[in-house]
Amino acid sequence: MTIKATCPECQTTFNFDDDWAGRRVRCDHCDANMFVSRWNDDPERDGLRQPQRSGSSLTLWILLGVVLLVVVGGVGGGGLFAWWIMTAVNNIQANLNGLQPGAQPLNIDEAVAWLQLGGVWRENAADWLTTIPVDPKAQAKVAAALENALDDPNEDAETRDVVLTALARWATRDNVPALTKSLEDGINDEVVDALIRLGDERGPKALAEQLASVDAEHGKRASQALRDMNDQGVPVEDAVGDFLVTTKDVQAKREAIHLLEQVGTRKSVPKLEKVIREDKDLQEVGQDAIRAIKDREPAK
Repeated sequence: MTIKATCPECQTTFNFDDDWAGRRVRCDHCDANMFVSRWNDDPERDGLRQPQRSGSSLTLWILLGVVLLVVVGGVGGGGLFAWWIMTAVNNIQANLNGLQPGAQPLNIDEAVAWLQLGGVWRENAADWLTTIPVDPKAQAKVAAALENALDDPNEDAETRDVVLTALARWATRDNVPALTKSLEDGINDEVVDALIRLGDERGPKALAEQLASVDAEHGKRASQALRDMNDQGVPVEDAVGDFLVTTKDVQAKREAIHLLEQVGTRKSVPKLEKVIREDKDLQEVGQDAIRAIKDREPAK
């Protein structure tokens, strides 16, 4: 089968063998990027390529529906099996429509469309969005699509990681709740960078709460992220101080005290004094922090 592909820049048409479907190539005439696709152009959708369901893929979806009915209505624990089938069929569907591993969308609108499809489509779109400059005019639309994709409970962990990395790159202040929620599953450097860039007070607050994680390594990474935020000019003192006086976790209190020793000012001293009055085990470390703050910021 021969595939015709037209360069979007110079409008030159080329013939490609079938195995070139899904690949990005350079035009021999003008050196522009072009995509070799099996799909028909749709002028009403501004050139967005939409999957065409063949008879075989339709059969797959029918079979999937039957299997899911049996699983959901029958045995317990079928949810994991149903998720596995959904992922497999999604990938098969992508192959039936000519999507090859590593294939990239042609533009931002197409990437947003792919994000809605899930599976390989979503992963490829999110990966592509991590490589291109953020377009301020499209930023809100892209970030919203990425956040919706991140909320998909049926998505696999690998794709979610790619989507989260893309969201961190495109995020606006509207996406801060989604970014801070992701911290519960681990401290992602790209997410921390996004929270620093956005400078939203909800970022330090969420990171401070992670100091109480049962995973010690997770808590240490949260502490380092707060230091990085402070170094980059994002105030963290209030968030850490408020966490210090509200948490019941003694180890988390110690970490918060150490942080205030490094980043605190005299306004944190009353909170430190309150804590060491209530817990004698924290007196030594708390007094060290107070002395460090007073040495760094002498009384006027």
